[in-house]
Amino acid sequence: MVFITGIWMCNAQTGPPGKVSLNVLYNQVENIFKRDQFVRSYILHNEKDLDRCLKESLWLYQNKLDFINSKELLSFIKEHGYPNSEIIGKPLLLFIVFMHTPQPFKQPMLALIRNEYQKGNIPFEEFRQIQWHLEGREGIPFTFRYVTSEQ
Repeated sequence: MVFITGIWMCNAQTGPPGKVSLNVLYNQVENIFKRDQFVRSYILHNEKDLDRCLKESLWLYQNKLDFINSKELLSFIKEHGYPNSEIIGKPLLLFIVFMHTPQPFKQPMLALIRNEYQKGNIPFEEFRQIQWHLEGREGIPFTFRYVTSEQ
């Protein structure tokens, strides 16, 4: 019974042989996103209540998570392409993860993102925002248009 349940669960997660389901792909990318935000959000929302030593320890831990996230995101993009809605089934604010890419990953990530943009897998605005983060955040990556109630 356990064996049959295990087979059913594997098929439910992967779909047709050789193809990973959108749900599984979304979960992989969402886990990267959650790791990117969980400790960081905790630190920022509790900054006044954390002593210096604990805060430094949490930031060191977050830096390690950023390293893991970047490594996993690079692997994901190499294997599946840029995780847009077509690839993972739903939109996800992934540019936030790119904001925290450690230095050793910036150039390989930028090359991969450029390639994905050239293939048409990333909209220009999203590509430009990611590029801006990976290239050091100089200048303004996009123009703002202010909308008033009269428009």
